[in-house]
Amino acid sequence: MTKRVLFGGIIGLTLLAGVLLLMGGPQQSLRSLRDARALAALPQVSVASLLQLENSAPDVVVFQDGGEGWFELDINALPADTQIGFHTGRMIDLFASGDHVPVYCSNQSAKVLWTVRDAHIAEDYAFCNPRRMDLGPLHAFSTAVEMIEQDLSRDAVLELSADVAADPTRAMVSGPRSMVPYTQRYILTPPLMWYLDGQTPRRHEVEDAIETRIIAHLGQAQMAFRRRPNSNPNLTYRGADGQGVPVSGMAIAHNGTTGILPGVWGEPYEIWVDCVPEACANIATLDLGELFDGGRDLAGLRGALRHMVETPNPEGTPTPLDWYPTLAELEADAVRIAEPIEITYQTRYIQRP
Repeated sequence: MTKRVLFGGIIGLTLLAGVLLLMGGPQQSLRSLRDARALAALPQVSVASLLQLENSAPDVVVFQDGGEGWFELDINALPADTQIGFHTGRMIDLFASGDHVPVYCSNQSAKVLWTVRDAHIAEDYAFCNPRRMDLGPLHAFSTAVEMIEQDLSRDAVLELSADVAADPTRAMVSGPRSMVPYTQRYILTPPLMWYLDGQTPRRHEVEDAIETRIIAHLGQAQMAFRRRPNSNPNLTYRGADGQGVPVSGMAIAHNGTTGILPGVWGEPYEIWVDCVPEACANIATLDLGELFDGGRDLAGLRGALRHMVETPNPEGTPTPLDWYPTLAELEADAVRIAEPIEITYQTRYIQRP
């Protein structure tokens, strides 16, 4: 009898171990239990009100339920009183007048719910934390689909839109609300530029003059000034203890130390030029000589150096040390023009089984 009980106990433990293994082990099982409890405790919200189904029938409703993938919701089969668990009252929502602020992330456990009207996302709900929305009640009225995202040229977007419209196994989810005729983008990196308080020309005057000359030479094009990524050299310094009189200006690394130049505002630009093919061809003959001199008052810069305020602890300032330009870098006058990139637009559509 004892052997039989012992043998039965071994079988039971083996079965339990197998179940736990299939569930990912004790830790995974505990996590699943906590997830289920968190979802059950969520406030219940009407799906119809979330998706504003009472206003008009949407073209498509899709949702991503974490790692389970994407699904298309059949709103005709969905009972009108269907509710789902939905986390409300977040601080981020309060700042948006109570409206839900979708938060997207690359986390595969994230949850997303979209209503699509006229090939655009009209209502969107998204949580990175999978415990913030319970999409389980929707599965009985949904079909698994593949969400396809692409970055396409203007012509390719027009072609895709026409193809999807004629194909009942696909449906557009989102695309550009408008498209420009420009097909290529050139990124010009001019020399480092700066502006002195109270001195002319002012920044908007310099930018206007640069834009006027470039557009006049190229023809059909548009351009924008953008600060180079990870390069803002401007800061306010309040002394080593953080309690001194604030001094604002451009950071600089000079003569073995670091400091800021009061009254100097640094602008490490990138200039994005979008153009049609005929205008893009004129980039090669663009005269860059003296084009950026209005934002490079070298005499004023050297004068400001005489009033540099040292920052002996640059690691304690909000501007990383790598962003402190040197005098040699500020004086350098090279211009770089990167190879053109194709202008594309993000599109999404679903592929039905």
